[in-house]
Amino acid sequence: MQLDLKTLNVILANLEYPDQTLLRFVEEQALNTPIKDNSYGDGIMGESDVTAKIYEIIAQPGIFVKITYSTDSYGDNSMPTGVQFVQPAKQLVTVYESI
Repeated sequence: MQLDLKTLNVILANLEYPDQTLLRFVEEQALNTPIKDNSYGDGIMGESDVTAKIYEIIAQPGIFVKITYSTDSYGDNSMPTGVQFVQPAKQLVTVYESI
């Protein structure tokens, strides 16, 4: 994997709103969803919502960036909290269905 520093700097410069000319959105994953304590959807104080967005680097097919976002303790104000360069890994999942 060879990723030039100029491209890397542009990717890392704005993690909140990634550059769509360099990154193609692939999927969003819910990593932690807080318990909602009322019908307004407000979370319990102290629990944050954690999600990850996966982007493919257009100039480097097969190389992906995973940006992790967390909310504040009220479940509002999402902000980037981590970034990783990743690659897909397929896993076998067994599902049991009724007979």
